[in-house]
Amino acid sequence: MQINDSIPVILAALRHWQRSIEQGHDLSAYADIVDPGALSVDEIDSLCESINTQSQSQPRDVYQVVTLSKAHLSFDDIAVLEWSAGQNMIMESETGFFVKLYEDDSNGAGSANYRDGYSDTLKGIIRWAHDSGYRMIEFDSDGMKLERFPSYE
Repeated sequence: MQINDSIPVILAALRHWQRSIEQGHDLSAYADIVDPGALSVDEIDSLCESINTQSQSQPRDVYQVVTLSKAHLSFDDIAVLEWSAGQNMIMESETGFFVKLYEDDSNGAGSANYRDGYSDTLKGIIRWAHDSGYRMIEFDSDGMKLERFPSYE
């Protein structure tokens, strides 16, 4: 779950806390996780307004990118990516590739992001990245190597 998906729940919790303060409820039971007097009713109003403003002003096309070592790509994966570069969702750079991932994976397990010829390793990287919330993978010669995936250099 992304933080933006949780904003309505966060706002509802803040408003509930605000009403509890206004109605004079004893909030001491929460003292082990939060100072019951940390926010006033007016401060909660300001905080909710700020959260609303920031969440509405964020562009919808913002997504996370992970940069991985190009060494995780087999010779065949490199050939498929080179052939696919310039087509939808794949771009080539001087030092590697960018693979954009579909947000909605209605087929499950990342399969909407697979192409013919991808190795099991590349499919595993795509599945891991998608499940981790990334929506683009940059394969670069200086990218990080993950122990969980083989290296082909």
